[in-house]
Amino acid sequence: MNAILSGFSIGTPATRAETIKKLHDIGYVKTKGKSLMCTDLGRTIVEVFPAKELLDLEYTGRLEKTLSDIEKGKFEKSEFLNLISDFTKEAVQKIKGNTFSAYLKYELNKETGYFNWKIEFIV
Repeated sequence: MNAILSGFSIGTPATRAETIKKLHDIGYVKTKGKSLMCTDLGRTIVEVFPAKELLDLEYTGRLEKTLSDIEKGKFEKSEFLNLISDFTKEAVQKIKGNTFSAYLKYELNKETGYFNWKIEFIV
């Protein structure tokens, strides 16, 4: 919330809507009235995913702002690409080095036609 209040934005309304739909379809979030609620699956993914920055609104907001600054000539594209390259290498190493087992359970929700997913991790 602080990221939003401090002027960061994430994507455009169209990309936000598409992202929310994907998160909903996969089962990471569900709707309750007009609100979005994180599911157990979504919460578990956030808890065990090793590259936490990718899930951080403030971090991704800073990336969006930097892209805007590149458009305005306030930041060098090559410097941004170097930062992204370094981050990607570090994130891949974190993910590769993270050892855990997981198994997935699912059942068809006859009302919605979607599968209800449950993932369990052994860390």
